[in-house]
Amino acid sequence: MDAVILTGQKLIDEEHGQTQNINQHLTELEDILNKLVEAANEKSDRLKEATDGQTYMRGLEEIDMWVNDVENTLTNDDYGKDMTSVQNLQKKQQLLENEFSLKKDRIDQLSKDAEHFQQIGHFDSNNILKKQIQLVTRFQSLLDPLQQKKEKLTASAEFQRLLHNIEDEEAWIREKEPSIMSTNRGRDLIGVQNLLRKHQGLMGELQSHESQIRTVCNEGEDMINQGHFASAEIKKHIVNLQSKWQNLKEVSVQRKHDLEDSLQAQQYFSDGKEVESWIHEKEPVAQSTDYGRDEDSCNALYKKHQQLFNDINAFNRI
Repeated sequence: MDAVILTGQKLIDEEHGQTQNINQHLTELEDILNKLVEAANEKSDRLKEATDGQTYMRGLEEIDMWVNDVENTLTNDDYGKDMTSVQNLQKKQQLLENEFSLKKDRIDQLSKDAEHFQQIGHFDSNNILKKQIQLVTRFQSLLDPLQQKKEKLTASAEFQRLLHNIEDEEAWIREKEPSIMSTNRGRDLIGVQNLLRKHQGLMGELQSHESQIRTVCNEGEDMINQGHFASAEIKKHIVNLQSKWQNLKEVSVQRKHDLEDSLQAQQYFSDGKEVESWIHEKEPVAQSTDYGRDEDSCNALYKKHQQLFNDINAFNRI
């Protein structure tokens, strides 16, 4: 093209006979060339806009796919079955919250890019703006569910801690049950006294531990009053713990009464044996047929017999 223009210009400079026609053709040719360059530039601009638009849309699609995944995660009702699983879910929740912060920065940049496309008159700017607004709306709609998920996981962790505490208390009760529910009442006075002394110690432990039981139950009641999502389950566990605790106390009181009854009986048997032993000791004196052989021996036997009466009277007063 440049060669044609140079040749034509040379002919004009040499005052060729067709100078006027040549000049006209050159002008037309230059107009065509200018229009071609302008069209090429416009095409180049459009291609760049299209490339920029496609790049932008890919960015939107990536965020949109991420939003889909997050929506599925947040609608999952799994809040953990034990403390380990709850803690794992909380770690995932924290990672998700961190990712939210990063995605927000990316969405803010996409919003600025959409505004820029509007300002430069991008051929697809209206569609880009529409997609950007839809994405921002979806992203913002995740914020409340994200917070709710966090709160429920926190509540789930509290629930698992409560269950752990309740299990500890029930284990404590099971540990004390064999001694408190024992049917051994002792075989003699010393045995009963030892059992009663041991049981009084256990009752002291129960009295001291009751505040711990009350604390655990109060924690559960507070969670129920605050509308915890597992309120029904919490109530069931609390009632069960209270029932076991009340039964342990009642059995403890009954065990105390049984041992006291046994102590009274063993004391009676012990006293009876003591009386029987004393009687056996005195029988030879009372049943003696020795009445003395002279005055001195008679007086001695009389005094001994009188002492026996005094011992009997003294023993009766015991």
